[in-house]
Amino acid sequence: MLKVSRKMKIKSAAVAFLLIIGALISVATEDRAFVCKGTEGNINVSASSFHIMPILWGEMDAQVDKPVVQIERYGSEIEGVNITYQPYFIQFFPVMVNVSVVRAPSWLETVPSVKEFIIQRGETRTINIVLAVNEDVDNGTNGLVMLEICGRNLILPSLLDIAPARISFAVVKVP
Repeated sequence: MLKVSRKMKIKSAAVAFLLIIGALISVATEDRAFVCKGTEGNINVSASSFHIMPILWGEMDAQVDKPVVQIERYGSEIEGVNITYQPYFIQFFPVMVNVSVVRAPSWLETVPSVKEFIIQRGETRTINIVLAVNEDVDNGTNGLVMLEICGRNLILPSLLDIAPARISFAVVKVP
């Protein structure tokens, strides 16, 4: 018959305890809102009833195809945004990404082609931002479009935090 040593029993109990704690934290945070309110310096604020200090685990990065987009009166344009996730530590699981329009001129309809998707570390995903003039404005009118790209870790989201990215580009109405 196989005898299990006391040390093995303690190690097994410790591993089981950590797994149960992790599962409880994950279940308890499932119902929390995914809130990303980065204002200055890419700060990620999560709404949670727990007061657990999360570990900054990685960051989102985004680049636009064109820093200035020209758009005609009745036309529409598409701006490409390349989004990547770079972990600070080793990561084998994916991240849920949320793309939102933080700021856009009132005369411009701004819609991301994809608002939520899953991405792996080091992977680059290109999404399109569809732009269309929705008001009659003078030629040369310009405005700033600002997007926020938030990432949420799918494994232990309350403990592993991801810094959001903010990008912006200018839009100019041309004749």
